[in-house]
Amino acid sequence: MFKNIKTKKYLIYIILIIVAILVINIHISFAKFVYNNTFSLNYNLVGEEFEESGLINSDLSLKATRENLLNPYRGYYELDSPKVFSYDATNMEANEANKEEFIKHAKTAVEEILEENETLGLIVFYLNNYKEIKEIPEYVLNSLNEYMDVYRQKGLKAIVRFAYGDTHIEGQEEINDPSDFSIILNHVGQLKNFFEVNMDVIHIVQLGFIGPWGEMHSSKYIGDEVGSIYLKQLVKKALEVVPYPMQISLRRPKYYRDYFDESSFFDESLGLSLDEHARIGLFNDAFVSSKSDMGTYKSEERESELEWQSYLTKYTIFGGEVDYKVPEDYVLEDNPYIAIKEAKRNMKMVHLNYLHDAYSSLFTYWQNQIVSESDDNYYYGMNALDYFGLKMGYRYLITSAKVPGYVVKKGGKVYFEIDIKNEGFGNLIHEGKVYVVLAKDGKYYRALTDKDPRKWESNDTVKERFVLKIPSNIEEGKWQIYLVLADKFDSYAKYENAYIKIANENAYLSQVKGNYIGSIDIGGESDNANNGFYQLNGTDTTILDNAVLYTFDRNITIDGQKTDEYEWYENELIFNNEVTSVYMRTDDNNLYILGKIEGYDLSQHNIHISIETINSGGDYTYMIENGSVYDGSYDGKVSVNSASKSKITYKKGEYFEYQIPKDRINISKVNDLIRIKLSYLDSAWDAVYKQEININ
Repeated sequence: MFKNIKTKKYLIYIILIIVAILVINIHISFAKFVYNNTFSLNYNLVGEEFEESGLINSDLSLKATRENLLNPYRGYYELDSPKVFSYDATNMEANEANKEEFIKHAKTAVEEILEENETLGLIVFYLNNYKEIKEIPEYVLNSLNEYMDVYRQKGLKAIVRFAYGDTHIEGQEEINDPSDFSIILNHVGQLKNFFEVNMDVIHIVQLGFIGPWGEMHSSKYIGDEVGSIYLKQLVKKALEVVPYPMQISLRRPKYYRDYFDESSFFDESLGLSLDEHARIGLFNDAFVSSKSDMGTYKSEERESELEWQSYLTKYTIFGGEVDYKVPEDYVLEDNPYIAIKEAKRNMKMVHLNYLHDAYSSLFTYWQNQIVSESDDNYYYGMNALDYFGLKMGYRYLITSAKVPGYVVKKGGKVYFEIDIKNEGFGNLIHEGKVYVVLAKDGKYYRALTDKDPRKWESNDTVKERFVLKIPSNIEEGKWQIYLVLADKFDSYAKYENAYIKIANENAYLSQVKGNYIGSIDIGGESDNANNGFYQLNGTDTTILDNAVLYTFDRNITIDGQKTDEYEWYENELIFNNEVTSVYMRTDDNNLYILGKIEGYDLSQHNIHISIETINSGGDYTYMIENGSVYDGSYDGKVSVNSASKSKITYKKGEYFEYQIPKDRINISKVNDLIRIKLSYLDSAWDAVYKQEININ
């Protein structure tokens, strides 16, 4: 076959080289396999067996609060309707002034949201000035980002919509829309950066752009066969520029079905996926206003439409507003959908997430309707408006919590479990972060877990089990367990209103931004050197050699009581006997005193605190009398500085709490004090109780 010996030799060399390469690749692949699996064994601990024995019921209150919790991505919202200013390339001074007014509008809107104790605003950006201009100037687009930053800086979220006009005249549908549909598509394309930059702020994009107020009706670009073509172009373009996982919503169920050319129910296997079907939701700006919700769907198809929506809105964000042009006095026979039972049924079916908190006769009607025992026994007696508000979106209640009833070994494993029920009308659609926190005396460890609250679905109760490795060098004693439900985006990490509070009474602790689960005792000697704190039963757990020990700021609330277990620590108890307990602490500016005296109603007495400092020469130098700081003691005070008011609050009963400016009593720390004298005097200024305390 080979006539040339030299050719044979070269061929053998080539074969040997190929074999060598194959052998090397096999070794490399095997090495990678061993390394990856070793890494997996050491660092990706999956399926840690849960140990139930020894768990006991925690002391967490299982009673639900009736409070409307300040939670993100849900609830009543305020309407914010800024008109995007016009741009003059020849007059930058005017542009700057216009932008300043534009941003000022945002600040006013945000203040209104905060005043209403809400977390959501609907921003309808009106593009009237650009209706016939194909390109929105870059300067203006950047100003939109600045507008959103005002929301971000207060920890608020925004529903976003764009519109070209707010005039509704029958037969003049073209009045709100650009003359050429390509202008709309071009503007949508220009907003790609806006949506990407503000992913952390935007709750949902109501597609808008078409019709008065951007409500996707009364327009030549929607409604008939031609309108369906325009709609498909608009939805397709929006899905290209709005980044995943952000969702868009359409005004009517028909628009959703027209886009996909199908009428079947939503396939639940697509829920929370990348599929387009799961990225498009609905908004209804005439919710429970009539049998058809003012044309949202055909009157005779209301029930089938509600059922159809119930599948889709289980995984997509749904909300809207009610009709404002309604009679002052409601007649249920004319509109049975506003009755508490029927409105609630509708809200549950469509998984209502948000609703406009605007003046409306309907809201007045709901405010005057009382929830009966048959409506909801637990919330019996609330007015319907407040009741619907606390039920919108998700609302999590822990119905069972079990923690170790034994001492957990340092460096060992802690097991605990909760049953958590979603009592809300809807579900949490946004991905977040779930941490477990161990806290003690103002210090805490934090471990990221793989738990996903999006799976805690409306009307369901889910059991969640946790297994965590605790640090070997952890301090012995009683530690509290908290569950922190945080925003996905770090830009919201410092904002209280971006954390989810569960509905259990007194569960949320602001210092760790977490929800109390229970407490555990930790002690004993560790048999390993790993100081990490991490989940062991997660899907992809990374071992940490050393956990970070955080401390949190302890805020003093001068309310005449020990507000929570972290406001005052036991090591700040400077005096304690059968009658009197006194705590002291300082910060940069103030000395704080919390006192309790058994058997006296302090609201009926005058309180005096005389203070001796390290520089006072053996005498009381200052006296605090009912909130004012004096020079000298009670018997020899020589002057009063009216500007030296301290802050005091009595709790009706046995407690008092003081905040005293340090510069008024010439100290820098508690240790600068030598002695204090507490005196309680009756209305005749006669002493009824006195206690001298040596501090050092």
